[in-house]
Amino acid sequence: MSSVKLAGANPVSGEAENHVPSRNSSTSQSVIAFAGSVAGEMKELSAEMRFRWCPAGQYTMGTPGATDSESPVNVVLSRGFWQGETVVTQRLWQSLIGMRPWQDKPKVSHHEDSPATYISYHDAVRYCEALTSVERNAGRLPAGWVCVLPTEAQWEYACRAGTSTKFSFGDSESRLDEFGWYARRSWLDRFGRILNAGRTSSGKYAHRVGLKKPNDWGIRDMHGNVWEWCSDWYCDTLPGGCDPVGPQSGERRVNRGGSWSGLAEYCRAADRGSCSPDGSTSDLGFRIAIVESTAL
Repeated sequence: MSSVKLAGANPVSGEAENHVPSRNSSTSQSVIAFAGSVAGEMKELSAEMRFRWCPAGQYTMGTPGATDSESPVNVVLSRGFWQGETVVTQRLWQSLIGMRPWQDKPKVSHHEDSPATYISYHDAVRYCEALTSVERNAGRLPAGWVCVLPTEAQWEYACRAGTSTKFSFGDSESRLDEFGWYARRSWLDRFGRILNAGRTSSGKYAHRVGLKKPNDWGIRDMHGNVWEWCSDWYCDTLPGGCDPVGPQSGERRVNRGGSWSGLAEYCRAADRGSCSPDGSTSDLGFRIAIVESTAL
């Protein structure tokens, strides 16, 4: 079931929506030409780095009926953006940065198409900045567009791909194996805390990207495999409104998506996690968004 209203005509009256501001008239033709035209359109930068177009629109972020940190808010995204089809892989990381943070670390599958893990927030930002420079110098990324970590609102919007259900494919966990890697069982210590994810659908490490089904916009691995860094500082309430970016400061950055080591409920579109910007683990990676720099 769709909860997303894309920018353009009102689906009931046919009249133009005016909640999405138009681009400044001085915006260059190259910026306009780089934008996508339909949801899920694919664009490729360097070899095998693919992105999917997420058009401007509005949606309900969070979980209907929730009163906790997932309490729903209305969000308007005034400009479309390109979301990475997958998270950044070991090959893509190493080809740009060189070093391998996951080397000699536990719970890692050493394969060029496995997610780059043990990446801190600061490392992920540094990668985005380096990629922007490389792609612009190569003529593949026009001025006016930059590679960044998605905001929390952008991440959930891209994950939902026009749906309002718990997962992009519906409400039932029974189909999650088709779309993501996650832990099927866990056990508790005497205090009721989750000690360890038990038998998983994937083995005890992040698996190669792109092996599961994509959502309706062609974006893969949004449910499980690795948590993903977002640019927002974490707070206990969701940011709403037009192009929300969360609080100006904080102690932890937002993580989204769940992972191979977490249960199915943590892989829901609205589930939220967080981590210190200096933190890095075997089940935490990142995916890139390409946005108009005028929107930052």
